[in-house]
Amino acid sequence: MYKNFLQKFEENLKIGFKALDELAYNPAAVNAVHSAISAADAFCVYGIGKRCASENHKEAEKVVRKAGELLELVKTGLKEK
Repeated sequence: MYKNFLQKFEENLKIGFKALDELAYNPAAVNAVHSAISAADAFCVYGIGKRCASENHKEAEKVVRKAGELLELVKTGLKEK
């Protein structure tokens, strides 16, 4: 499932750069934001199997941190073995 969000990330980023090349700053900014959201969703789905659907940025931050902490634990555990 995280691969779907990675694809959204890449597509939004690509379109954002195209918009920027055409000096279309508003669409470039919108696509940059959507790209970042999709990247965070991919990270969370990969790390903890879910994304944050809340529009509250603090809630989204908690989910991203939780995914990061879990991935770090897995990474650390693999190094110890």
